[in-house]
Amino acid sequence: MLTIRSTTSCLAASLVLTALSLNITAAPNHDSFADSVCREHGQDGFRVSECLDILSPALSEKNIVLDDAFIVQLANGLLWDQVLLREVLDSGITQGIYTRTAYIEDKQWILGEHSFTIDSNITNQKIHVIIELEGHSVATAELFVDYSSGSGDGFISFRALDANDTTIFIRDGQMSLAESSEYNTAASYYMGCFIDTTGFDTYKANRCGLGGSTPSTASFKVFSPSTPDSVIWTLPSSSCSGLFCDAPISPGESISGYAYLVINGTPIGPVSATANYFAL
Repeated sequence: MLTIRSTTSCLAASLVLTALSLNITAAPNHDSFADSVCREHGQDGFRVSECLDILSPALSEKNIVLDDAFIVQLANGLLWDQVLLREVLDSGITQGIYTRTAYIEDKQWILGEHSFTIDSNITNQKIHVIIELEGHSVATAELFVDYSSGSGDGFISFRALDANDTTIFIRDGQMSLAESSEYNTAASYYMGCFIDTTGFDTYKANRCGLGGSTPSTASFKVFSPSTPDSVIWTLPSSSCSGLFCDAPISPGESISGYAYLVINGTPIGPVSATANYFAL
């Protein structure tokens, strides 16, 4: 569910066009911000609201338009909702706050509030974006895309505060097959994935990859030290429940899992993983 509250006419038009196919409800109380865009997940008993509060709108008309492959990988690394991330980039926003709030019956938890700034440069079919975050395990995400060759080659580099740097290379709209097997670190709560084969498959934390030429199934699983009371899945399907969620995947496609969970009455998350199926 997408909620929109806007006083800036040019940005509002962009946001409303994106929201036409979604349910729109009254926005939560973000009166101190010029614009707020929110996404709600879950049911009445357990729901999560992710809100993008815009502090500084676009400084120019050069919006950042990225292929889905870059949005999927960037959202997974930042642990952002893909729709809100695309709103940030498409609208050319330069500064804001990303807030996650969980509600269980009449109780409320702030799961995270992260200030961010975006510095972008778009010239000659080349896009260079640096996203800096505060209060997040990822300190900086840098993205470079070169569309001049017509293929959309590029890379995404995550400079983390509590882990090694991770660089994802994308060629012809796909993440590099070699990169897929190198990123396998996990926290206490995380999501794993694999792409189904005829052999024995094991879940890899955060990101998984496989090459093939026929349609297959991407399997996602939430891992935690104890069994969750409940799980909210938003990707690959909000209809999933429990620890597992499967989705069809085709060669050349990347899809993500994205979920929140409750442990002993306390909401946790999000956790995310991306499955990359390379066309052979």
